[in-house]
Amino acid sequence: MVTSLRNGKASREVDATVRYSILGTVRAMRGDTEIDLGPPKRLSLLALLLLRAPAHSP
Repeated sequence: MVTSLRNGKASREVDATVRYSILGTVRAMRGDTEIDLGPPKRLSLLALLLLRAPAHSP
């Protein structure tokens, strides 16, 4: 999270970048924070969708 001053008021900008790891344990990270991906069925569906997603490199 980034805090900046705009018009004399503090505002927060949230880094919305999420990184996924599907080799080994399926995980999702936002910054240094691991995101709870839910129960095993939801985790399996997410892994399947990530494997089928088009490749994207920043």
